[in-house]
Amino acid sequence: MPPIQVAGVNITMQLIPKNIRVYYLTEEHLETIATLNLTNSVYLGFFGICLGLLAAFGITLTTVEIRDAVPHAMFVALTFSSAILSLLLGIIFLVGFKRSREEIHRAKRTEPASIVMPTVPPVPKPDPSTLPPARASS
Repeated sequence: MPPIQVAGVNITMQLIPKNIRVYYLTEEHLETIATLNLTNSVYLGFFGICLGLLAAFGITLTTVEIRDAVPHAMFVALTFSSAILSLLLGIIFLVGFKRSREEIHRAKRTEPASIVMPTVPPVPKPDPSTLPPARASS
C-alpha cells in the first residue's frame, strides 16, 4: 500500500495475514453470555468488598484490645458475617464463571462460518532511483 499522509506525517500500513475463526452465535448465546458476565461482575465486586471487610474486622480483633463485651461481640459477629458472605459470594461467582465458560465452549462447538479472507499481495519496495533526493538539513 502506498503511504498515507495524515497531519503531514507519512503513514504506511502493513497488512499481515491471520487465521480468523468466525462462529454463528444465536441471540440466546449472546444474551446468556452477557447476563452471566454482568451477574458475575456484581458477585465478584461484592466478594471483594466482603473480603476487605473480613480483613479489616479480623485485623481489628487481633490487634486491638476491646475491653467492653458489647463492642467485642459486635466485632466478632461482623467478622463472622464477613467470612460467611465472602465464602458464599466467592462460591456463587465461581459457579457463574464456570457456567459462562461452558456457554462459550457450547457456542464454539457450533460449526464455524465459512468465510474466505482475501489475500493481499505484499507491497513492493520502492526503487531508490525513483525517490526524490534527500534535503540537506541546515
